[in-house]
Amino acid sequence: MTLPLGPMTTPESSSPTAEAAITAKPPVRITLSQTRDGFERFGLLICHDGAAGDRADFSQVFETLDSGAVPRLHVNRIEPSVLPLTLTSLERHPAAWQTFLPLDVRRYLACVAVPLADGRPDPTTLQAWILDGRTGVAFAPGIWHAGATVFDAPGRFAVIWPRRDAAGDTEIFTLPQPMRIEE
Repeated sequence: MTLPLGPMTTPESSSPTAEAAITAKPPVRITLSQTRDGFERFGLLICHDGAAGDRADFSQVFETLDSGAVPRLHVNRIEPSVLPLTLTSLERHPAAWQTFLPLDVRRYLACVAVPLADGRPDPTTLQAWILDGRTGVAFAPGIWHAGATVFDAPGRFAVIWPRRDAAGDTEIFTLPQPMRIEE
């Protein structure tokens, strides 16, 4: 399904900005979640809190709804942002998981929303977490999320993302009203 979401851009170019957007309405405020509870409806938190020798399997991140998608691995370098943070857009990948594994990250943002029946993000489900650099995140297919955002210092992620390298791999939605994330 193609949604009228405006021009397509790469996830790297749609990163949130710390500058306030110019708007007639004040931004909607989102308070950061204080625990990791509730993330499972949006995807996976990649971590291992078990005993040595135990395995935590996250192989579903290679599953895709598009038989033509091919697993890709790349590394992103992200400049740091500061809180409060204003989001003006969200992105999603309709047919595949997108996984971020911190390589050199202190803290980063995971901000997510489920889609409405028409495909747009549901603003009532928008949640945000600050994760440490020892925990990865995998966004499930179709989940709306903010672009990669790090805090405190530049960061690097290994990104696993099955795709075709086509415009339909990523959809960008410009929020009708900016969202402000505060601690």
